[in-house]
Amino acid sequence: MAASDAHVFPVQNVAFRQYICFRDNTGELVTGWTVPSCVISIDGAASIAGPTPVEDPSADGMGWIDLSAGNMNGRTIGIVATITNAGAKKYVAFLTTGGLSEITGAVPASATVAASVWAYADPGDSASRATMGGMFAWLYRRFFNKHYNDGLTLIVYKDDSTTTETQQAVTANSIGKGA
Repeated sequence: MAASDAHVFPVQNVAFRQYICFRDNTGELVTGWTVPSCVISIDGAASIAGPTPVEDPSADGMGWIDLSAGNMNGRTIGIVATITNAGAKKYVAFLTTGGLSEITGAVPASATVAASVWAYADPGDSASRATMGGMFAWLYRRFFNKHYNDGLTLIVYKDDSTTTETQQAVTANSIGKGA
């Protein structure tokens, strides 16, 4: 697997490249790995043989483990990699995977959450919050961009602090006034 084939985040059932290094008793990187091996555990099951770690050809002590889609078939992937060099410590990692929709923030069509929750109450641009990423961006702008609340109207400005992003009436249930 080429590094370009892997995702930036561990995704369930998708190949993933985990970069690794081994250190010795003094904390220095170990170069010239001998007999590299790896075991993995998927969701806490018994360990099985995993892919062989590969040392970077530059011999700087770093390398990688290319995990196949089958190796990534779980929510938690435990990795223990070893080499037989004198004084080398084991490399141990735990990867928590997610589905692509969880990582990208896309709301799957089968979601049982009402669409109105994802669209919230913004008469201006509810489409921008059709994903979790869009919702977080809106919340960020809501709290960190300039906003105005006179008790009757709430105005949230865009990043330029001049253009109105959204404007809505404040209800009797609103608490406090924004600055």
